[in-house]
Amino acid sequence: MNNETENFLKEGIKRYKQASEIYFTFRKELQNKLQLILKTRKNWGLLKPNISSVKSTYFAPDYPLLNSRIVCELNSKTLTIVIAVNWYQSENDFPFFVLWIEKDTDFITKQEQFNWNSNFEFKENGLRLNINPENYEIEKDFNSIIDEFLRFIKETN
Repeated sequence: MNNETENFLKEGIKRYKQASEIYFTFRKELQNKLQLILKTRKNWGLLKPNISSVKSTYFAPDYPLLNSRIVCELNSKTLTIVIAVNWYQSENDFPFFVLWIEKDTDFITKQEQFNWNSNFEFKENGLRLNINPENYEIEKDFNSIIDEFLRFIKETN
């Protein structure tokens, strides 16, 4: 083992507890923020949300994606909508914001063919908003993704 690695490990031993606390606090607070966006949203268009269903899913630390989900009804069909901050599939160190319907392939073809507004793209089964690292607002940006998704729902149903 070289000196650089040895020094890194020695320093890590001293700081691991603090780094872990920071990581877990950040994850919890961001998930709480995403849940709050879903719980406090007033306009759901054609969807009927079940506010009590809002929760987050934990992924392993080596899969950096933080999310919250809500169960909704659309024309007697149950949909689980997920909003997430995704570092895992990001092309750089900054995440993108994404919305997808969990475990439902019925909408994918329609979403792939839909004429999304220019700020959005449908990629890898999710509606993405690539945000500017210098100018983003979590609540505003996620509400704009939800608005765009609701526009899709309205125009395709």
